[in-house]
Amino acid sequence: LNTEYSLLPRKQAPPINLSVKVANFGSQPLTNVSVVGSILDEAGNSLFDDGMGGATASLASGDTIEFSGTGSFSPPDTGLYLGVFVVNADQEDQAQFNDTLVTGILVTDTTYARDVPTADGLGLIGIGTNSDGKVLGSVFEYLSSDVLSSTTVLMFPLERNLGDQPFISIYSVNPTTGRPTANVVANSFPLKNSLIPLAFA
Repeated sequence: LNTEYSLLPRKQAPPINLSVKVANFGSQPLTNVSVVGSILDEAGNSLFDDGMGGATASLASGDTIEFSGTGSFSPPDTGLYLGVFVVNADQEDQAQFNDTLVTGILVTDTTYARDVPTADGLGLIGIGTNSDGKVLGSVFEYLSSDVLSSTTVLMFPLERNLGDQPFISIYSVNPTTGRPTANVVANSFPLKNSLIPLAFA
């Protein structure tokens, strides 16, 4: 599923596009390589199928190709949605265990979440000259107006001295670099240690 979030509020859920990369780890080329992409609900019912652009004539040993869906899927309700990708080729695969990929997204009433920071480089999550080495953050895109009522941040390891009191600040960001550009809310709010291990809220 072509989304960077692990939890996504329904109000902010854009149409989901399917994409997947296929690699040939075998010693021989593959011909007529294709992928079928599907989205299933929690009960395993198929909600959406996509031919992922059709077959590619040949995939050499060691090469990788990306398949992209030709349509999109809009989650009709909250719940877990599974993306299932099945690879096919003319040749019989001797390692069929890696021909299917299953991934998922949980659409919630109100919660946004990421499992990893937004950007690949540490400089783009707020470590560097732009933030004077004091700000870490993740970017969440709001497609429609909403109310932010709470935040939770996991910090590891909790038993070590964190130093200064951690705060939450809300910024607008540069859409290209992901760096903060201005405070959306003037005040920063102190994070209080919750009863949940390793969590501040």
